[in-house]
Amino acid sequence: MLGARAGRQRYEQIASSASKLWNSDAVTKPREQAVDFVQKQSPKVASAAADAASKAIGKVTNRK
Repeated sequence: MLGARAGRQRYEQIASSASKLWNSDAVTKPREQAVDFVQKQSPKVASAAADAASKAIGKVTNRK
C-alpha cells in the first residue's frame, strides 16, 4: 500500500487525496462517460466474441 512505510497518518492523507481526485468534476464526468460507453458496447462485444468462438470451434471440429 502507498504510504505504508510512512505510517497510518500518511496513508490516510494519500487515501483522502485519491478520494478527492476520484470524486472531482474533472474525473467524474469522463468516468461516467466511460461507463456509459462500455454498457452500450458490451452487447456488441459479447456477440462478436460468441461469433469468433463459434467459428473457432467449427474450425477445430471440422479438422480431419
